[in-house]
Amino acid sequence: MLGELTPCGGGAPIPLFFRRIIVGRQDDCDVTIAARSVSSKHCELSFDGTQWHLRDMGSRNGTAVNGDRCREMSLQPEDIISFAK
Repeated sequence: MLGELTPCGGGAPIPLFFRRIIVGRQDDCDVTIAARSVSSKHCELSFDGTQWHLRDMGSRNGTAVNGDRCREMSLQPEDIISFAK
């Protein structure tokens, strides 16, 4: 396992097994979020061997890290990622 996402609203942590993870509403995404405000392919998380990076994939409602909307960003272990609303 290369890392995990911990849902802020509760729920089991989501293990990250691959170096490239697609987050979105579609069933074929690696991490599926069933919310209408989440785009079909919302963002990509990628691991370079030492650090995770986030890239918004042109989502309609955006992606934020620690409350600041961003298109691309290197992530820190305690960062909070918000997908859409």
